Amino acid sequence: MESNQVKPKVLTEEERQKKRALSRKLMGSLQRHVLVCNGHCCSNRGAGEEVLQAFKQVVDEYDDQKTVRVTATSCLARCGDACSVVVYPEGTWYQHMKPEEVEGFVKDYLLTGSVDESHMIYSYQEGRFIEKMK
Repeated sequence: MESNQVKPKVLTEEERQKKRALSRKLMGSLQRHVLVCNGHCCSNRGAGEEVLQAFKQVVDEYDDQKTVRVTATSCLARCGDACSVVVYPEGTWYQHMKPEEVEGFVKDYLLTGSVDESHMIYSYQEGRFIEKMK
């Protein structure tokens, strides 16, 4: 490990048990999982971390029922589409997400179960990903 990297905190058994219990409780209420690319291209364009933090803030503010989980990923291999976002269980891929668009996306689409056609690049249909026709 490089000297400038922060070592992860080692949890006690009690802390692990508390985290597991919370995770089980949260998993029971989840309806959507948002994956935000934090790979090289998204991060270098200044979008990945900013989009991630915007999603976390907006979801925390508007998702009273705790139905949405937001997770940073490594590269999603869609560098030309930075910042890429994937929403499951629908399996819908979105492109060019900007921090200032996240609030509208969450309120208008994510919490309603709708699809944002303007950013969508792939949808999951009939057992495979289908590219949106432009």
